Amino acid sequence: MRCPDMKHAAKKGGCDKCGKKLVGRQRRWCSESCSTWFRNNHRWTDARKLAKHHAKIKARGPWVYLCAKCGLPTEDPEVNHIEPCLGAHGKISCFHHQSNLEVLCHSCHVQETKVQRAAGLLKKTRKSTRTKY
Repeated sequence: MRCPDMKHAAKKGGCDKCGKKLVGRQRRWCSESCSTWFRNNHRWTDARKLAKHHAKIKARGPWVYLCAKCGLPTEDPEVNHIEPCLGAHGKISCFHHQSNLEVLCHSCHVQETKVQRAAGLLKKTRKSTRTKY
């Protein structure tokens, strides 16, 4: 994987993120912070969690999140890829960089998906014929 933010990945014996010399049993990362940075920008579950954390605000009740499109608070946020990842959610990918994620309310996420689909950025999906129980 060639991530533009990992300028030192090709160098042997150094941290993939910052280039610091690796010691002991270290193989890719010199510190927990470099390892965490990688996870938060390349693994969907970690990237999604961090994006929601950045959009979190404290209200009088439960935590709420601000929608990046309409600016309204929502208790059930959805994280959208600005540049669609086309099903790569389960893969380690640069599509999950924080700069490519935005937190939206459900209605804004639906609208954004329609816009992306109309622009040809997403494939049309077939409706499931499975019966819901």
